[in-house]
Amino acid sequence: AAGVLFEARERGLSVPEDLSITGFDDTQIASRVWPSLTTARQPIAGMAETATTLLIERLNGEPAESPERPFECELIIRESTTSHA
Repeated sequence: AAGVLFEARERGLSVPEDLSITGFDDTQIASRVWPSLTTARQPIAGMAETATTLLIERLNGEPAESPERPFECELIIRESTTSHA
């Protein structure tokens, strides 16, 4: 998303007035660029823990369960998005 923000500026577009930009993973750069990027934050630690548990279970020969696990993401609203009514 930071690359899109840079390219928008290069093309003379104003963020968020002309273009809203949303990123993913809420990396450190999201809050350090201007305008700061709206982003989705995933529960990475919980996802890693679940993946590790499933891997260990399979390595131990335990029956494979469905790999589908719902995780809640959080939308972090910052300056790169606006409502375009």
